[in-house]
Amino acid sequence: MSIDRSQEAQFKDQSLKRLNTAIDPLERLRLGCLARGVSGIKKFGRTFRIMDDDRDFRLSYSEFVKGLNDYKVRLSSEDMKSLFMRIDKDGVGTISFDEFLIALRPPLSQRRKALIDKAFQKLDMDGSGRITVSDIKRIYDPKHHRKFMSGEWTDKQVFQEFLSTFDSPNNKDYIVTQEEFYNYYCGVSASIDSDPYFDLMMRKAWRL
Repeated sequence: MSIDRSQEAQFKDQSLKRLNTAIDPLERLRLGCLARGVSGIKKFGRTFRIMDDDRDFRLSYSEFVKGLNDYKVRLSSEDMKSLFMRIDKDGVGTISFDEFLIALRPPLSQRRKALIDKAFQKLDMDGSGRITVSDIKRIYDPKHHRKFMSGEWTDKQVFQEFLSTFDSPNNKDYIVTQEEFYNYYCGVSASIDSDPYFDLMMRKAWRL
């Protein structure tokens, strides 16, 4: 399930409006990601890589500050320091990608978490903990995709395009982990206020 262009534009606009009035530094960072669309948090993985100047897969405070400024998240020095300490749960003076991502995720109700898990389990046909082209072939018919119909794409390319919706932008391997699937749906969830409507959309999309 993905939202259409009109819904995406509306979601970006709503996130920007909320960003303009948000006070909490973490909420401002989260909204700064979501203002780039429902995949904003997923795409932030690429920004993390750019921030990580010494390529140790962790961010020092100076890298963190530089990255936020580059990402155009405007926070005071005091707020940046407070935010960094808040994300650095283990208090080692650096933050890992996992710590960063967990902090950025919008809160999810147990009901929504259960639906996301159920959808992933349905797609993960072989129970490997990953969704691959082989899994998608069993449930997704590419024949009605416009680029397949025109002969522009093969069925494999259609499957890969489908998986790239959920795949990490900095690791396009066309294998979707549960973490990547979850990160995508955290963004989708943030665009839907009503639990019953989220439930309906998930069940309809994945025939749960």
